[in-house]
Amino acid sequence: MRDGWCNATYDSILCWPPTEADTQLLLPCPPFKGVDPNKFARRYCMPDGTWRGRTGASPEPRRLDQLLPTATSPEVKKLMDQLYSSSGDDAGGVRRLPRKVDHAQAPRECVANGWCNATYDSILCWPPTEADTQLLLPCPPFKGVDPNKFARRYCMLDGTWRGRTGASPEPGGWTNYSDCYIPEVKKLMDQLYSSSGDDAGKKLRIAWICRILEMVGLGVSFCCIVICLFLFFYFRRLRNSRTRIHIHLFTAILVLVVLRLTLYIDQYIIRGTSADGQERGIDNTPVLCELFYVLQEWARSATFLWMFLEGFYLHSMLTRDVFNEKPNFVVFSLIGWGLSILLTSVWAIVMACLYTETQCWWGYHVSLFYWINQGPRFMVIAANLGFLLNIMRVLVTKLKESNSNDVQKIRKAVRAALFLLPLLGITHSLQMFEPPLDRSVAVFGCYTIVLAVLDSFQGFFICFLYCFINQEVRDAVVKQWHDLSDQRQLRCRRQSHVDRKLSCRLLHMPSHRPGEGGAATNRTATSEDL
Repeated sequence: MRDGWCNATYDSILCWPPTEADTQLLLPCPPFKGVDPNKFARRYCMPDGTWRGRTGASPEPRRLDQLLPTATSPEVKKLMDQLYSSSGDDAGGVRRLPRKVDHAQAPRECVANGWCNATYDSILCWPPTEADTQLLLPCPPFKGVDPNKFARRYCMLDGTWRGRTGASPEPGGWTNYSDCYIPEVKKLMDQLYSSSGDDAGKKLRIAWICRILEMVGLGVSFCCIVICLFLFFYFRRLRNSRTRIHIHLFTAILVLVVLRLTLYIDQYIIRGTSADGQERGIDNTPVLCELFYVLQEWARSATFLWMFLEGFYLHSMLTRDVFNEKPNFVVFSLIGWGLSILLTSVWAIVMACLYTETQCWWGYHVSLFYWINQGPRFMVIAANLGFLLNIMRVLVTKLKESNSNDVQKIRKAVRAALFLLPLLGITHSLQMFEPPLDRSVAVFGCYTIVLAVLDSFQGFFICFLYCFINQEVRDAVVKQWHDLSDQRQLRCRRQSHVDRKLSCRLLHMPSHRPGEGGAATNRTATSEDL
């Protein structure tokens, strides 16, 4: 529940909806014996967002007259005062009036004729309602839900809540929350449940599995990118214009991976409800939640723009006869980092001003405003695709001039194109299409799994192709390994030489053990005489 509000609660008699702090809520008294249904029960939501108890604290009251002090008739109130004159524990041995009512299946004698009983649908509390009446309550302040709209329930003519199909087979009836969703989320829900509820459950299960797959892929990409950045910074021989662009691209991907992993870990481990009833986690923290999404979209835009610069630089090297001039990295940095900040800032301002229907911008990726980010990204993919096609044309032209056969030409051109696909971000083109929620489970599963693998393992793919199997990087690592091996062997040789000298000296040193000095001298003299 959001700050400054008391949670919805059920006191075994009435359902009390979420209430703003420092507010007294009135509900019609239940039609029990000895109770005047024309009066009102009241509850007070204290300024700290908790329900007030009888003594000012927050224990849940058990006596009916504590909840309904003005509702009971004078005779019943007199009996209740006498019953609870000593303590609540002493009164516990006496049968209390009235009986508790189950919120799901209230006994018919506890509900007036032509009225539906109070019920709790696990989200909202619905008070007793007159027959043939549609009751409206404000939608809960959940993500993807507009709290300015209303959920509805219908009390049928026979005094029972209407079910989903018109009858009331499920206990407590059915609540229609379809009007509560914002338009973008409602469209997704309609597509998800277009076939059947079973298929929708399977699709949600597939989405959950793909989220775990994404976390694994992001973790692998994180480790690989850290290793690659270490290699590029450690070996001086690898510092050239091409690797400098790689470093900027890897850095942008690393920032994006860290932000996504932080959000996923928060959602699966940290997010939840604390002991005091307050929701925790980034998604439930105002400003911080929006800030994380802004940073994530900035890192994603920077990744796409550095992919564009990768394609531009490679295209320039292959299509020009001479490319001796070094690229202007000031301009490259302004495009890669500066332009991404500009685009994300425009999107964030528009979202803050116009996308205020739901908490934490939930569902922003399916809104029309998201095309402020997606439009330039789509243009980058189109430009890189043009670069790729022209690069393939140049490669085929150069291969024709060589002496290799046609099969080798085709293989080399295809291999070069496949190597460039993840670097130029063309694999991200699947993200430009809406997920096939209204298609079969098989189609949805294939699309989701392929997209999860290509998106989360992109860092691994790029590191593998342009670092781990790169000949320059491998030569640098092998040379460093040989240098370390030679140094280690040299130290061992020096150490062994010193050890031999020390052993020889120890071997030729005379013994001076006590009691053997004279004998040793005599032996030496005798040998010299001989």
